[in-house]
Amino acid sequence: MDYASAETSPQRFSPNVDQNLDENQDGTKGCTDLHPDKTNVEIDSQLLIPDELLRSINLNYIHSEKIVQNDGRNSDDKMDETNLFDSQFTIPVDTKIVKKFMDWISVDLLKGHAKRKGNVDHYKKGKSVIPVMHFGVETIEDKNWFYTMGFPDQSWTDSQINVCFYYFKKKSKYDPNRSYKFSTVDCNFMNIIRSVHGVYSVDDPNLTAGGQEVHLNEYINGIRMHVYVPWHTMEDIYIPVNIKKKHHWVLVVLSFSEKCIFLYESSESSGYYPAVLAEIEKLAEIILLCLQACDFYDKKGIDLQNHLRYKDKDSTDMFDVSFEENFPQKPSGSL
Repeated sequence: MDYASAETSPQRFSPNVDQNLDENQDGTKGCTDLHPDKTNVEIDSQLLIPDELLRSINLNYIHSEKIVQNDGRNSDDKMDETNLFDSQFTIPVDTKIVKKFMDWISVDLLKGHAKRKGNVDHYKKGKSVIPVMHFGVETIEDKNWFYTMGFPDQSWTDSQINVCFYYFKKKSKYDPNRSYKFSTVDCNFMNIIRSVHGVYSVDDPNLTAGGQEVHLNEYINGIRMHVYVPWHTMEDIYIPVNIKKKHHWVLVVLSFSEKCIFLYESSESSGYYPAVLAEIEKLAEIILLCLQACDFYDKKGIDLQNHLRYKDKDSTDMFDVSFEENFPQKPSGSL
């Protein structure tokens, strides 16, 4: 497996506000439904999330320059010329929505809330309970869930990541004006990778050992998750990876056209690299075998004998790994 560093970052996010993604394809609203047994409960107005915020609970995505290949050649496939990490570029954020959200999660906070870490209550007694909210893959009725997303130095859980990636995927699938197509997986995907890798590498070289490879194949074939799409219809797959021992998340982008795993790391601390690489190597090893088992390349139309990124490599060669540069870094010592 080759490690490379690209000159530009291929996949870039912009928290641009979208006001129609919380509406399902059948026209129904999907974020504010209450359970039947909650409908008659009198709710403190301070606990209600502003309607404008509910309508904007999605992140838009800007796909800019395709990658710089390992030999220095640039792809010409571009959707947007904007460089998110250019100092002259201003991320389009609806500041009114952000302010309303921050105002809402700041109501009824405990005086020493910032010092309270982990799965604890940051609000005054009884004030963290909110009306049940449905976000496609999660049901939330605790204001602390939003606190974690709104305040710095908080450790996100699988729940927050799964909701964000659900809406990323929904945006990609249902936006008719988006030519760049990507999909996402949930946090359990890497749990299965770890499980399969443990059995495969220790006890049996057969990928079917342990029985969980079928779950990975379901992800690849697009039948495992909400808003499902088969991988062979996508350009890239976005994978959240939790480095649990470090309380740290990294973003992995699996690119089929480049046969490369792009790694977006918000901490350049040398102490993180061994743990991060250990996880990425598990992914690279197992995903290669799963793609072959699912006849992915035939479905994708990738000619392994003639494709620029595949023809000079053996079918058993793992995806290259590229650490993307110029990625925003978190402060030293923060979560």
